Amino acid sequence: MALGLLGILTFVVMWIMTVVVWLTVEPYSIIFFLFVFVLGALIAAALTRPKAVVQEA
Repeated sequence: MALGLLGILTFVVMWIMTVVVWLTVEPYSIIFFLFVFVLGALIAAALTRPKAVVQEA
C-alpha cells in the first residue's frame, strides 16, 4: 500500500511541477506538457511495479 501511495504522490508532484513550469517558463507548449506528464507517469509506474520473485530450485 505504501508503494501505491508513493506512486500517486510522485505522479501528483510531477503534475504540479509540469503545470507550474508550463505556465511560467514555456507558456502553452503542448509538447513540453506531454513530455513531463508522461515522464511523471513512467516514474510513478517504475516506483510501484511489483518486484520479481525468484524461486529457489
